[in-house]
Amino acid sequence: MSFKSQNKGALYVVGTPIGNLKDISVRAKEVLGEVSLVAAEDTRSTRKLLTHLGIKAGLLSCHKHNERTSAEKVITLLAEGKDVAMVSDAGTPALSDPGAGLVKLVRDAGFSIVPVPGASAVVAALSVAAMTADSFFFAGFLPSKQAERRKTLEKLAEIPHTIVIFEAPHRLLDALEDILGVLGNRQMVMARELTKLHETVISGSVSGILKQLSKGRVRGEITLVIEWADKDRHRKSCRDPEAVEKALQYLISEKSLSARDSVDLLVRLTGMTKSQVYPLALEIKQKDSMGNHMNLPNHQITKSLNHQIKVFAIIPARFGSSRFPGKPLAKIQGSPMILHVYQRALKVPGIDQVVVATDDSRIAECVKAAGGTVFMTDPGHPSGTDRIAEVARLLELSDNDVVVNIQGDQPLLDSQPVVAIIKMLLEVPDFAMTTPACPLEAREALNPNRVKVVVDNNQKALYFSRAMIPYYRDANTVGDLPKGSGQYYLRHLGLYAYRQNFLQTFVTLPPGKLEQIERLEQLRALENGYSVGVVRVEEAPLEVDTPEDLDAVCSSLAGQ
Repeated sequence: MSFKSQNKGALYVVGTPIGNLKDISVRAKEVLGEVSLVAAEDTRSTRKLLTHLGIKAGLLSCHKHNERTSAEKVITLLAEGKDVAMVSDAGTPALSDPGAGLVKLVRDAGFSIVPVPGASAVVAALSVAAMTADSFFFAGFLPSKQAERRKTLEKLAEIPHTIVIFEAPHRLLDALEDILGVLGNRQMVMARELTKLHETVISGSVSGILKQLSKGRVRGEITLVIEWADKDRHRKSCRDPEAVEKALQYLISEKSLSARDSVDLLVRLTGMTKSQVYPLALEIKQKDSMGNHMNLPNHQITKSLNHQIKVFAIIPARFGSSRFPGKPLAKIQGSPMILHVYQRALKVPGIDQVVVATDDSRIAECVKAAGGTVFMTDPGHPSGTDRIAEVARLLELSDNDVVVNIQGDQPLLDSQPVVAIIKMLLEVPDFAMTTPACPLEAREALNPNRVKVVVDNNQKALYFSRAMIPYYRDANTVGDLPKGSGQYYLRHLGLYAYRQNFLQTFVTLPPGKLEQIERLEQLRALENGYSVGVVRVEEAPLEVDTPEDLDAVCSSLAGQ
């Protein structure tokens, strides 16, 4: 490898395939095989790539939540004369991916940065768009919220360059509606799953593509290429924005017209474009909304402001199970178990949306047929937590939104523990995640399948274990334990609430020694210094691990 400073290591920024693994360059493979460490956005994805290439290299988790900490480790290695490579999940780091922070810190420390180009969804899409690409503007991902998205599009409306945008599949139709309303009915190319098996490229007007896509669900990674603004077809900005704002204020606030109707009326009267008027209408609606809050009682104001944080319940469900294959579709009173869990989750107060996360088409079809929301996920996920984290990313949640992990084997789900862990997470900022526990009889504490937890006086978990904790030193047998000793044992229940930013960090952390010994995933949080809040509840719900458990649940429901 070249471009190194004498006696110093270099950081190689390596582009990786965006889908087809054959797109890896000879040079990239050589670099990845020779460096001392690979800093990866997702170590699991990168491990798969390295295994495919026959490369055994050390990995360091490096994502947007830990770039500074990762940089310290990278700089230490570089100072020792060792080389380090940085990769993202796909494509080139720092382009709509983490990496820019690490590059800056390494450069500031005086070390060389060496680019190793690779596949690019931007360039690939431009190459098949049949549009002028002498200059183009890469806008990355559009904001997920409509008001912010429209403001961004307004800024893009008049630039004299071809525009390239990334978009998530679950909000593609909404984005296209806004592109049509703000940018107009331009020519566009939609490239989906570039270089992959189901690669699709559609060209046409924005309205034409929108009509095609509205017929079915769109999946995969999306790249949009939009023609540049032809100024002869667009009117100049209004010379008197104050007059427009006053007119909108009158129509919206005094005549009670909707923002959309007010905009349509002004567009017809003035000849302006929607892209020029709509942002002003949104600002007025937002000001009116805030003014209305001032007339509400205090508790309603608090509720309105807190509504910015949303709560999502995600139910991971897989078909394969060594003890009970096909468990989610097992019938309880004639209905699949996954639907019992889904319906109970919908009834939990405070939850904004319930989603099922699965890698099995049979489960997905079952949920969809019942009118539920379901996401298909990567079948290679090692745990349900990884599965819900993928869905949380697809939903484009805000960092402080709450994700509740509801197990798909709890058809008798009780709302009270769910509400309690959400409440604790929102009220105690120090807790990265929360979970419930209930009293456990001392004799049951000996059962390794009953996970125990010990907590401090502030309800913070000290440790989770399959062993009997706490241990009574003066008792030779369980029969020797003092009366009432069961109150000291808490059984951990498999229900979790996380903040979105922590959840995404959690799944990138490597399993620690304690987690591997106990086979308890929640220990990963404690081993990495995160605080876990524990809510005490009265009893554990019936869970379904075996066909015998299913019979018990059916009997319980029959007796109600």
